[in-house]
Parts: sequence; C-alpha cells; structure tokens
Amino acid sequence: MPLQAVAFDIDGTLYPEWGFFLRQFPLCLRSPLLCYAFWKVRKDLRVHDLYDPPLHREQARRVLQVLGRSSGEEAAARMEGLLYRRLYRHWDRLFAGMKPFAGVRETLIELRRQGYALAAMSDFPVGNKLQVLGLEDLFTLSFSAEEIGYLKPSRMPFCALAEEFGYSVGEILYVGNSVSKDILGARSAGMPAALFRASDGLKDPAVCADPGEDCTQPHILFSSYHQLPDAAARLRQLMEQGGAD
Repeated sequence: MPLQAVAFDIDGTLYPEWGFFLRQFPLCLRSPLLCYAFWKVRKDLRVHDLYDPPLHREQARRVLQVLGRSSGEEAAARMEGLLYRRLYRHWDRLFAGMKPFAGVRETLIELRRQGYALAAMSDFPVGNKLQVLGLEDLFTLSFSAEEIGYLKPSRMPFCALAEEFGYSVGEILYVGNSVSKDILGARSAGMPAALFRASDGLKDPAVCADPGEDCTQPHILFSSYHQLPDAAARLRQLMEQGGAD
C-alpha cells in the first residue's frame, strides 16, 4: 500500500516547543494549582481514555476532582469556562513570533512536489500556529485531536485523520517528536510513523518498512528536516516491495 500523504504533529515537531512553554510560565504563576491539576489530568487522559466525549467537559470534571472539589455537571461547566479563560484563550497571543525548525517549509514544499498531501494534527487547538509559522498554505487539512474527543496516543484521532483525509491509515505517514504520544498512537492505529529527534544529530535517517510489533518503534528516525523527503521516498519504495531495509 503506497504512501499517499504525510501528517505532522505541531508542538515540538514543526517548532521547538520549549520557547512556547517559557511563554506560558506567567500563566502558571498566576494559577499554579489550576495548572498543576490541568497537566496532571492531561497525562491521565492519555493513559485512560475510557470516557465519553466531549473531552473538555470530562477534563474539567477531572480537574475538579484533583483539586478536591465537587465535580457535578454545573461545577464542571464552570470549570470548563475557567480553563478557557485562564489558559486556552491566551495561547494564540503567546504563540506570536514563534519560528519553525530549520528547513521545515522547504521540506513541506518538496513533499508536495513529490505528490504527497499534507496534514497537521495536534492534541492542542491548532489556532493560529500554522499561520504564524508561515506554513498554513501548504496543508490540505489541519485539526486538533481535542475536536475528536480523545488525546494521543488514543488511536481515535489517527483514525479520524485518515477518514477526514480520505486515505486509509496505511497510506499516511505520521511525523511526531514523541514516542509515547505520536509513534505509539499512529502505529496502534496502523499508520506508519516517523520520529523527529533533533538532538540525535543523525548523519543519515534510519528507515525500516517493518519495525516489528513494538508500536513504540518508528518506521523512520530522523534528526534534520532535509532528511525527511528522501527517507519518506525510501520507506514508500520498501513498503511497495514488501521488504525491510
């Protein structure tokens, strides 16, 4: 089954997320307990996704539980609004001026030239991120896993991505920077996965058409964006041949 599309995580994959985290620090100082509960709940939601969407209401309910407060429906609705006011609504403003990793735009242009359709799928709202990064015009599709009601590594957002994109999961290469979220989630859904680790400083990318049953193992490991087009072409060739590197 040949690769037809490449989808990207955003935070930490298309740009260095540490800069954005630093910009959020004042928000955490203003509401430290709320932020602590929020991030703890996000971690728990990734591990145990057996709940009924909408995610934001469930998230608010669990934040209340962490804080030791009543988690009834009215209280959860109020907390959902509070999380928006204290956190979500500030993110577009804080993202202003962020820059992508070196070579990202050139790589996306080359992938499009090779015939791949491009998508972006992140956990957090996409908001203005692609526009600020100067990449919005290159993507056919972009959305947040939150819109589906589940967070990575749940297979649900990856299956929704394939359905929305109009390809089978096996025809989409998913690119991310997290083994526990991106690689595990994509591979669990049956989607080939590429792991971006800038810190590895690889001279050449590693490419394998069959990384085995361990869903934490990527099909591609690369550390520079200029390596990705050739690695994707190599993977597509190997998959068509039915062999491994």
